[in-house]
Amino acid sequence: MASAPCVTLEDSWTDVSLRIVREFVGAPLLALTLPQMRRLWALDEGECREILGRLLVTGSLALRDDGRYVLASPRT
Repeated sequence: MASAPCVTLEDSWTDVSLRIVREFVGAPLLALTLPQMRRLWALDEGECREILGRLLVTGSLALRDDGRYVLASPRT
C-alpha cells in the first residue's frame, strides 16, 4: 500500500497563492483590500499577510497607495 503524499503548509500556501493570482489574472481590474481578500479566500490575517507579502515580492501583485492589491503590471 502506497503512503499518502505529505502535504506541508508551504504546499497549502502555494495552492492559495496560485488561486489568488488566477483570480486577478481572470479579472485584471480587480482591486481588493486585505479584509476583502481575507473574506474571499477564508484566510486569517497572518496567513493572508504572509501570502500577500510573497506575491508582492515575486511581482505577481502590487499594492496601490489606497491599500488595494492589484495585478502587477508586466515589467518591460
